[in-house]
Amino acid sequence: MQAISLVIMVVLILYVFLLLQKTKKLEQQNWKLLQESTAGLELQEAVRHRLSYSTEIETIKFLRLEVGMNLLQAKQFVEKVKNA
Repeated sequence: MQAISLVIMVVLILYVFLLLQKTKKLEQQNWKLLQESTAGLELQEAVRHRLSYSTEIETIKFLRLEVGMNLLQAKQFVEKVKNA
């Protein structure tokens, strides 16, 4: 009985690891598409506008909450807009 439980736990851990890898890959693809699309251009304009009346940190928080970017992506996106 313990051997079966152990096997099930190992299989579940491997499955979770696989799902995490797929999620990371999809996030990277989404990030690339966002940067290349017209929606990305609209988002850049929204970030420019937000930076005009808000801080960089607040703009990063906005991107994380509203767009679903992770912290690094949001920071890079804001830096890209600021330097453009």
